Amino acid sequence: MTSCRYCHMAGVLISLALVTLTSWGWDTTRSATSNIQKELPFKAGATVWVIAEFQDVTITVKPISSVKVDVVQEATDFDAKSKLAEYLPTFVQLGGNVFIYVNKTKERLEPAELENKRLPDCVIGPARPGIFGRVSVEMPPGMNVSVITFSGRCNFKGDLGDAAVRFQTNTGRIEIEGAMQDLQTQTTYERVAVRLTRHIHSAEVGIDRGKVELDGSADSISVHSNSANVAVILPRAWAGTGKIETVSGGIRLQDIAGSKGQDNNHMSILGDSDGPKCTIKTGSGSILLKRNVV
Repeated sequence: MTSCRYCHMAGVLISLALVTLTSWGWDTTRSATSNIQKELPFKAGATVWVIAEFQDVTITVKPISSVKVDVVQEATDFDAKSKLAEYLPTFVQLGGNVFIYVNKTKERLEPAELENKRLPDCVIGPARPGIFGRVSVEMPPGMNVSVITFSGRCNFKGDLGDAAVRFQTNTGRIEIEGAMQDLQTQTTYERVAVRLTRHIHSAEVGIDRGKVELDGSADSISVHSNSANVAVILPRAWAGTGKIETVSGGIRLQDIAGSKGQDNNHMSILGDSDGPKCTIKTGSGSILLKRNVV
């Protein structure tokens, strides 16, 4: 009986506390969601920018005539509505470029400032606990994509034609399946998985630590890491040249002609000097370069 009385008293005190907080103007809502959709015009050669923090970002290329955006966010804890209010998306159109802001409203940079900014300057830091979200973008080919986020996952699927794709994140996973003219990814820690469905102009992957898997071909492939393990799978008909370097990681070649340099940590890829180029450099991460025999 005594324990039940204490439980009842605790419940009364919590209720009184909530009433008091509400009377003071505090937001005591325990959960809130928002779903905002927007359709924006397409302009060939322009860029779709997504500037986020914790939200997962998915880019899907489809045979449509406009850019369609769907932002879904959910917040929990006492100040749920206040949390969502800080991350309400803003859509800006400038010179044909589309800017989708989903980071904190008070930390948003002007469009002209974005091009030369890199993490963590552009995205200040992770969101407070208890808030989640995703940004889904559907777009036609021919428009560039540039995504900057702090901890959200980045996903891309489809063939963007002769346009470029750039993903920059701190701790978010990057997964890409499709094709584009040029690809550039940069992350501090996580996994980068790239599967190119056709030959492209250039593919550049930068990562501090984690894991890289790149399957496909380009005129120029470049992978740079500190301690990430790197695996690059080239097509059966690939006949280019390149260099592989590591400070303390191992190097393995499968069905690829190569010659050792001054030590076991330097190797040259032997092939057509006028063909495509592949460069892989790591600090302590292992390197696997092989040919897809399928």
